[in-house]
Amino acid sequence: MHCKTSPSKFVIGAMPELAWVAAAWRENAPGLDIVEVAVDGNDAASVIAAALAGAGEGDSAFVVYGAAQLNMRRLELMAQVKSLGIAMPPLVCRGAIVAATASVSENCQVGAGAVIGPGCRIGYNSVIGAAAIIGSGAVIGTSAFIDDGAQIGRGAAVAAHAAIGLGVVIGHGVKVGKFSIVDKPGIYTADIGARTFIHASHARPIVVVGQ
Repeated sequence: MHCKTSPSKFVIGAMPELAWVAAAWRENAPGLDIVEVAVDGNDAASVIAAALAGAGEGDSAFVVYGAAQLNMRRLELMAQVKSLGIAMPPLVCRGAIVAATASVSENCQVGAGAVIGPGCRIGYNSVIGAAAIIGSGAVIGTSAFIDDGAQIGRGAAVAAHAAIGLGVVIGHGVKVGKFSIVDKPGIYTADIGARTFIHASHARPIVVVGQ
């Protein structure tokens, strides 16, 4: 049984991301007792419920998971934690710059060296990778994934569950639709529709229709 000596931060997820994020929280909040909760199987709900059974006032949680399946697993785990009434503040790693007028929602992860410009809105459960740049006024939707070093232009919009990969630059004002994946390096200056998959291994974009 976990012995509580100070306010606890329950970091919930799967390796290796679980270890990385727990270490980041230890750097960010040395006064918190960081409790790692591994959920690799199908019994996540019972594992989370047992781990958080003793959570009290001042305790909080954070869910981490890889970007597989368009962040859906991360969202499922977050929903389980939220159903227990546990606070889930965002993780802004050391070295990240977040403008005073930007908003970063619950269970978001902002990596070291990332820049979130003025007026940006980052939806809950989204990941902004290390050294990524989110231009002024950009909007990142729920459970989106922006990889390390990617750039989102001023006034651009990345919709829910979209993923932007390494080496990708989304131009100013460009819109990326829901459930899209853009991981072919390059500069994109035209809107990208929902459920569009642009991979380095394919010469042309793939669009999923009828769903």
